[in-house]
Amino acid sequence: MGVVTAFCAVAIAVTFAISAVHKLKGPELFREQLRETLPLPGYLIKTTGYAIPGAEVAALAMVLSPYPLAGFALAFVLFLSFTVYLAVIIRSGSGASCGCVGRAAQPASKVHLYRNAVFLLLCLAGGFGAMSEGGVSPVQYAVAAGPAVPVGAGLLYLDELAAFFRPSAAPALRPK
Repeated sequence: MGVVTAFCAVAIAVTFAISAVHKLKGPELFREQLRETLPLPGYLIKTTGYAIPGAEVAALAMVLSPYPLAGFALAFVLFLSFTVYLAVIIRSGSGASCGCVGRAAQPASKVHLYRNAVFLLLCLAGGFGAMSEGGVSPVQYAVAAGPAVPVGAGLLYLDELAAFFRPSAAPALRPK
């Protein structure tokens, strides 16, 4: 079970690392995203703009710690909050992006909800694994990292991957 816990921890950590870096690299863009989608006063937008990536960094450090249960719990709360936020954005019909990696051109969609459902399952699986074992060894992290890194990054960009493989709206060429 340690490899499963390590897989969940690494996938979640990679996701939060990429997400936090993008948000902190362009904090003005992320705050603009928050301003457009959250009914908060300006001073809370700035605070929230730093609190979210801060919580993501805390969760990634905690899931990779020798005692990852609290990290999985924090990650679960974050992903659940993000899922509710996404559902509100989608329901509003505003066409706003998800803000997962700062500000994106793609509007939030059900793909984001499916992705977050997978992350919630990873949090639960990792949390249950962390409760049932004494910890994860470095070897287990090494074994899990190979598949977990692309899974975490791939899930974060699932909407772009889905758009890439979606059939084009262009009319098909007909032979003469």
